[in-house]
Amino acid sequence: MARPRLQSDFSNGLLGELMPTGVTTIFFDGYETLFAGAMDKLHAMCGRIVREQELDMSAMDFFNTWDLSFFPLLRGETFYTMRQAHLISLERTLEKLDKRVSFEHYVDGLFDVFAEAPLYEDVKPALAGLESYRTGVISNADEDHLNIALRKNKLSFPVVVSSESARAYKPAPEIFHEGLRLIGSRPEETLYVGDSQDDDIVGSRRAGIRVAWLNRKGEDLKPDVPQPDYEISSLREVVGLVS
Repeated sequence: MARPRLQSDFSNGLLGELMPTGVTTIFFDGYETLFAGAMDKLHAMCGRIVREQELDMSAMDFFNTWDLSFFPLLRGETFYTMRQAHLISLERTLEKLDKRVSFEHYVDGLFDVFAEAPLYEDVKPALAGLESYRTGVISNADEDHLNIALRKNKLSFPVVVSSESARAYKPAPEIFHEGLRLIGSRPEETLYVGDSQDDDIVGSRRAGIRVAWLNRKGEDLKPDVPQPDYEISSLREVVGLVS
């Protein structure tokens, strides 16, 4: 279906046609949806590694090289926590670049940053308008840093599902199914809100859940990603979408 942008639809009087009917439950992604700056910090860490290890490549080249070792760990048959996947993949990446050095402190520092991540400014206003709905979080994250970030930002949800607790990563449908089981909701009455095309749009589709793609930067949809049910640029728009 088409990806309506809700701000323009308000002015055109079309919101009633676009609102998801029967929604009782709204799940949110964690990082880059609720919590800001995680990817910026990861890119900064890549720049630090390149400088300190005197690598002849850009920070982005290192990031992309690291990804080649990282993502297969999340998609394989053996489950690794997010921290384990970062440690294993960083070691493999540095070895490929002929750097056999101490590396654990890079990952420790990165996860400290994840735990300290601040909220986007639209999070609390949006949640304040959704108090009559069941809400939860489904995030590719470890239990410790995700829950620390929630506590530090004074957020409380009845259900918080991490990839560690579900033993599965988005876009696998199992992590969404675990959220539905814990909160007691059916897919057809649930809306998922997230920023990632590959994890959130694809994963929600696989789980049979409607999805609102949070496109803060006005990105184009990738050709191999299915159309989301809704496209929004701010979490504030979720309130108008379901109320």
